[in-house]
Amino acid sequence: MVLPKIGDSVRMKGGRAIGTLEKIEKNKAIVNYGTFTTQVAITELEKV
Repeated sequence: MVLPKIGDSVRMKGGRAIGTLEKIEKNKAIVNYGTFTTQVAITELEKV
């Protein structure tokens, strides 16, 4: 499994929305989906 890097387009596993990975802090990723930003475990993301 390839972990995404800051700036990559990502989506949550099983999800459809694509966002941009903005920051990684202690195995948590901050993802910007345009209208909202969320924090999710880095292992739950896949690079698009």
